Amino acid sequence: MIMKHTSLICCMAMAAMLCCATAGAQQPQATATTVAAGPGAKATLERFVGNISTFNRLFPQEKVYLHLDNTAYFRGETIWFSAYVVRADRPALTDMSRVLYVDLLDPTGETVATRKVKLDHGRGSGSFKLDKLLTSGFYEIRAYTRYMLNWDAAWAFSRVLPVFEAPKAEGDYSEPTMAAHDYRKRMPSARAKAGDGKARVRFFPEGGRLVMGLPSRVAFDVTGPGGEPLQAGGTLTMADGRRVAVETLREGRGVFDYTPAEGSATLTLTDSAGRWHEFELPGAEAEGCVLTVGAIEGDYVNVAVTRSKGYDEPLAMVLVNGGNVDAADILMPGERTARRRFFRPDMAPGVSQVALIDRNEDIVAERMVFVSPQAGVDTIAFRAEGSLAPCGKLALEAQTTPGVTFSLAVRDRAADANGADADAATWLLLSSELKGYIRNPQYYLEADDEEHRKAADLLMMVQGWRRYDVAQMAGSKEFVRRQPMEDGLYLFGQLHQASRRNKTAGVKLTATLYNRQGVAMGGKATTDSAGMYAFRLPDCEGEYTLLLNTTNAEGKAKNYRVGIDRNFAPAPRPVWPAETEPVPLGEARQLAVPEAGFDTLATKLSMEDRVHMIREVKVKGKRLFEKARAGWENEQRGAFKAYVRYDCDRAADEIYDAGDDTPTIFEWLAQKNPFFGGNEVDQGDEGYGLAEPQELPVEQQLSMVNEGGNLQTEVSQMEDMQTESAQDQYRGFLTRDGMSYKNRPIVWVLNNTFYMGTSTRGVSTADIVNIRAETSEEMPRWLDEYKSVYISEDEEIWRNYVEAPELARYSPVTIFLYSHHEFPAKSKGLRHTHFDGYSRVETFQMPDYSLMPPMADHRRTLYWNPAVKADKDGRARIELYNNSSCKQIAISAEGISYDGRAVVYRP
Repeated sequence: MIMKHTSLICCMAMAAMLCCATAGAQQPQATATTVAAGPGAKATLERFVGNISTFNRLFPQEKVYLHLDNTAYFRGETIWFSAYVVRADRPALTDMSRVLYVDLLDPTGETVATRKVKLDHGRGSGSFKLDKLLTSGFYEIRAYTRYMLNWDAAWAFSRVLPVFEAPKAEGDYSEPTMAAHDYRKRMPSARAKAGDGKARVRFFPEGGRLVMGLPSRVAFDVTGPGGEPLQAGGTLTMADGRRVAVETLREGRGVFDYTPAEGSATLTLTDSAGRWHEFELPGAEAEGCVLTVGAIEGDYVNVAVTRSKGYDEPLAMVLVNGGNVDAADILMPGERTARRRFFRPDMAPGVSQVALIDRNEDIVAERMVFVSPQAGVDTIAFRAEGSLAPCGKLALEAQTTPGVTFSLAVRDRAADANGADADAATWLLLSSELKGYIRNPQYYLEADDEEHRKAADLLMMVQGWRRYDVAQMAGSKEFVRRQPMEDGLYLFGQLHQASRRNKTAGVKLTATLYNRQGVAMGGKATTDSAGMYAFRLPDCEGEYTLLLNTTNAEGKAKNYRVGIDRNFAPAPRPVWPAETEPVPLGEARQLAVPEAGFDTLATKLSMEDRVHMIREVKVKGKRLFEKARAGWENEQRGAFKAYVRYDCDRAADEIYDAGDDTPTIFEWLAQKNPFFGGNEVDQGDEGYGLAEPQELPVEQQLSMVNEGGNLQTEVSQMEDMQTESAQDQYRGFLTRDGMSYKNRPIVWVLNNTFYMGTSTRGVSTADIVNIRAETSEEMPRWLDEYKSVYISEDEEIWRNYVEAPELARYSPVTIFLYSHHEFPAKSKGLRHTHFDGYSRVETFQMPDYSLMPPMADHRRTLYWNPAVKADKDGRARIELYNNSSCKQIAISAEGISYDGRAVVYRP
């Protein structure tokens, strides 16, 4: 949906909004005589202000928050999450979207897994099992509704988490380790780089611009090569030679007063390493206005607009919060310095925008303002009943807002590997309104004194990216609505012509879905004039096989490329260095609980308690392994020591969904990963990469016999071997041609069997000493013929498949390819693919030691509940079992009430 929304938005009455903040607010006070403007200009400005409110009513935004059970994880554990989606235009859990997408991205930006979460009144939950990760590192978990992607994808919830290697000794989390990739084994990344590789200073004139002769405040931030904040001090040299001392105040940010004049001004800074840097201030406009906001002292937020002598534009001033116009006024040209003020207790808490709009629909100045919640943040209090004993039962009593639902994690404090610096309150009131990473957001909400107001105001000036584009809302920019608001599960897309004769309009489309549990459903649709179709599905869980049949009006099958509109995930964002820094554990989230009886569990239990007899079972017969091929071609062999995995099925589906032709596997790899180089060895449609058969001397053929063979082979046997083609003897060959990886040779392993080596330089097939196992199948050509690809740079892994001592000098890379051996029979007018329903919600499992004896128990998360319901008095009771060693617990409890207020545990 593309619209220039001024054409359909009505002009709203301004009487209720002009000079009025929220209900009961003080009126802005003018300090200069108001000069009447022409009725046309005033009406135009009033219409712009009305457009903002109407736009927000028609297209309200949503915000997502995820509460996780832990702050860091180890490979093999599970990430448990509870999701909250709120409306941004009013304090309420969303009643719009019912589908939430939660992605887990690996350190390179590749999506490891996605959960499609069903939202019930704005809430949902799910989990990610971390048992199949190829490497440790910093993983990103992000969440968004499809409707949210009509705006900048930066507004998706995002959090970077450390995932450590599993501990070497079970239960020993004292020294978490993470895989380190050196330059040679650097990983291909789909992420843009954070920072530009050099230290820099960015300047942020208050309101967005400088005007000659008008005093202004200029904020700045200093960042290092990777985008990390730097503390620095220095000198501002004015155009007339005057010098003023300048220094950063917090997180590499600072502010100074500046009046532009003829000539240039420079800022010279010295960083903590003693290096000095010189930067020129941005230029100033000859005419215009300057916006100044005082948000630090007293109970008022004071706004001043100062004009240059030649600037006589009438301006509309708006105060916007949550997309709503909380206050508006028209500033007339005669007000050379117009002053307005807003009563802080009457302002909406969190981040607001002050913007000035001229009659050309341009935003001439804009500024963010932060107001701390006057009543503070709703909290959850806990007290423990009983004491902590190995595998003992513990009860917690919670007291909070009556009727609220919150999620709760109880952890072994000693096993925590990272601290927490954000929660539902900081996300709703601060982080979700500003793009970019905010370090320690809790600091800005912990107090409302002068120190914290100064820090928050500086953040507002520097972190100047806005959730709301006031110019777009006012009507000067187009709004493109590309994504639907999903109130359920849908299957829709577009047909693409397979031939020019087949028109895409009026095509009959039948959709059939079934799963392994025997559930089946189906429906029919007819494409519109653009070849579009849509199906509404009932609520369902898990993966379904999807068959899409296309026929013409007479019911005759016709071939089309049936595209499915389901590939809308945002591109991976840069990860800033501050996001990968450890957060101090601190003491704030602990709950004091008395200890009881903490002897070592192994010595406390008798041998009879620690050793359990397994009942004998008589085996009547041996069961044959029914899926030998599946066992031999297990992908765990490829995953072993690999650090990159590509899902070929998913990639092929995305290409086909867009109506494009499927590429070859080599073409796709070269496009996907920039470390691939060279050319593909093409033998036509029959296969890839096989070198021409070579006739080898008898002595070399003999040396290629498997190590377990008899080296005293009779001459007659050698003569028999000589008559056979080398291709018949060995399907794997080494060739100097073909693809390389980081300029290194590639050993290709097809379905766990050596197939070929490419880009092997001076090493030839004659240098092969032994091939561990040989394959008799051809390497498939097309991407959709493969299931997955694994890349391993381990120096030894390739030796498990081929022995060629000369090849070792070039440190070959091993690439494992796993192909489909069977495809569904292709029928005319049929597409065979899959459809994902809602992800199944797993239940957190906790041992019940009332039914089983104590045992060695190393759970770090002792208890997780995504939906604890407080009663009418605000009480909730939780019972859990301790692990075998926890002596101190950490609690993380957060929620968002139906009226959109954050509730958090802050002892």
